[in-house]
Amino acid sequence: MPDSQLSIVATVVAAVATPATLALSAYHVTGNPNLRPLAVAVATVSERVPADPSTIHVSIRWPGDPRSADVAAFASHIHDSLYAFGQPPHITARAIPRDAAGSITFRTGPNSFGPFPLDQAALGVRPVVAAWHMAHPEGTD
Repeated sequence: MPDSQLSIVATVVAAVATPATLALSAYHVTGNPNLRPLAVAVATVSERVPADPSTIHVSIRWPGDPRSADVAAFASHIHDSLYAFGQPPHITARAIPRDAAGSITFRTGPNSFGPFPLDQAALGVRPVVAAWHMAHPEGTD
């Protein structure tokens, strides 16, 4: 490839990659979610939109391995708490860095409660159940 074509290719690659790289760097430095590149923002939005609005969705952000026995026990307690109100939830766990603070978010339809710190997860149970019952009065007795 001649030098002129190589410089054109390098210029195009730099022009395409630089804005996303700068935005991602700015996001990591400032923590401002408005600075995330589009691909990261779309992935986050798709994670926030539950597949089934008639179900309670619980998202756990767990420091470390989300397949550990600790997260399984934690998820079991959350499941049992919601099931006691007659609502079996859909629970997902995602790994975050071990030094980060874990959190839990409850969602039903367009309603979102949280994120709560993991040690305050119980604060989201009653509000999400109440929101589910308001949206589905036919499911209440």
